[in-house]
Amino acid sequence: MPKTISWFLIYGKLLCGFYALLVVAGIYFVILPHGSLGADPYLARIIGAVAIILGALYFGATYISLHMPRRPGAWNYNFAIILLGFTSVVFLPFGVFLMIRWQRPEIREYYGVNPS
Repeated sequence: MPKTISWFLIYGKLLCGFYALLVVAGIYFVILPHGSLGADPYLARIIGAVAIILGALYFGATYISLHMPRRPGAWNYNFAIILLGFTSVVFLPFGVFLMIRWQRPEIREYYGVNPS
């Protein structure tokens, strides 16, 4: 297995953890009262619901990418997951590094993608 694949698996696991924390933060905003913080409770619940939904969707998409078989479609899907990490400033440098490495011929061959 190429090193880039190992790095992608670490990257994917970190993204899963990040999105799980997003779900937890969303639950916090939905359940706990925010009147004492000076925030509008209705707006806090909306933000929390959006965080729960997006965090769960992104977690699921990233988790699936960690368990896909080696096929050409998996190469494309995992590339999309690398780009999904660009939505976070924290993961942007790692995503750029992985994106560059993901284009190499040995990674394409590993997934059975025609390198042409």
